[in-house]
Amino acid sequence: MRVKVELWMGLGKEAGEPFGSASGMCVKLDVDVDEGSTVRDLFGQLSERYPPVSERLFERQKGEFHPDVLVTINERIVNRTKVCDLHLNDGDKLAVFPLQVGG
Repeated sequence: MRVKVELWMGLGKEAGEPFGSASGMCVKLDVDVDEGSTVRDLFGQLSERYPPVSERLFERQKGEFHPDVLVTINERIVNRTKVCDLHLNDGDKLAVFPLQVGG
């Protein structure tokens, strides 16, 4: 199965290869995942291979996203407490955004 991952975290070149950068704000990656994989499985692997993912998005040891991010699957916001247990489907698009407060 193949899924698309977009990280809207301003990682730019910091994310490293093989992430493609549409801009300094968004990096994209197409990932092959095994049948039955969950969001936790995917981001656990990404955070192990790419330190910026672990530092800014996903706590691998806890198996959860940092509290200051928002996750969408196929352009729908998913509850932070439930997203990690969702099973992925071929063609899913996951996006991670920073939660920001300001005026």
